[in-house]
Amino acid sequence: MSNKLLDKYGLYIDGKWRDASDGATFEGKSPIDGTHLAFCAQATEQDVDDAVTAAWKAFESWKKTTPAER
Repeated sequence: MSNKLLDKYGLYIDGKWRDASDGATFEGKSPIDGTHLAFCAQATEQDVDDAVTAAWKAFESWKKTTPAER
């Protein structure tokens, strides 16, 4: 079986992939045997604020769409 995981995962904020604002990552490990799976961006408080701001911005236009359009 081939590994379909990427070696590095970023944060998906406002329609774009990006690194954590301070560049920090953490290592994701398999719960089965502890082997390395990938490095993942470790969000900062600023990254969370950016994500919430982007979500509210998207919601402002989305809430005006009809159920049929969704």
